[in-house]
Amino acid sequence: MTDSESLLQFVESINSCGQLWLDNFDMDSFDLLQGIEREQALEMILGQLVAGDARAARALAQIGDFRYIVQLKNALSASEDEMRVEIARALNQLGAGDGMQTVILEVLHSLEPSDRVSAAYALAEFRSMESYIALLETIRSDRENEVRTAAAISLMLLSGIMSNPLDPACGDVLIRLAEGGTVEWEAVAEEFIGRLNVDCSRCGCCGAIGDRPLVVCSRCGTDLRGEHNK
Repeated sequence: MTDSESLLQFVESINSCGQLWLDNFDMDSFDLLQGIEREQALEMILGQLVAGDARAARALAQIGDFRYIVQLKNALSASEDEMRVEIARALNQLGAGDGMQTVILEVLHSLEPSDRVSAAYALAEFRSMESYIALLETIRSDRENEVRTAAAISLMLLSGIMSNPLDPACGDVLIRLAEGGTVEWEAVAEEFIGRLNVDCSRCGCCGAIGDRPLVVCSRCGTDLRGEHNK
């Protein structure tokens, strides 16, 4: 395939509304490009980034060129919700992840379930106590099954459970996810805390999950010092 043919196929993936290129551009065709054709394709990707196409953020992360960190940060300031998640993920993958977990945590509280799903999945890439706590709270309290499912998968990825498909939790947790509402999932969240060996604290007053070193509950202000000794 010539560069011109590869460029045409790449452009088709950008413009396509079909299922094949719904989630990503044709990066196999892009990788074949050189010289002017490659620069043209890069300009198209940057144009799609400005236009709010989440596929462009994923493409730039895959290309892995640090030169585009500035463009991604500029796009982040003008983006909303799911697009913010994809740009934050791209920046993190390019080594510019400072503050990006906070961006994703903000989207986790979006009114749109699809935005919360994207944020929950993205937190699997941020191994921190804050990610664990946010995902546990999402499982415990989110009203949408698909959001809770995304949070459960991210928790299993963070803990390494998903790397072992024979682990009983891998299938059992997702099956149970569809069976009940908030009350049932409070118990599941508790199971996850124990299974993941996360050193979390649960407020005895309002039930909020928090980092064990916290002295006061961030939700209701309860003194947690006695809780830490239990």
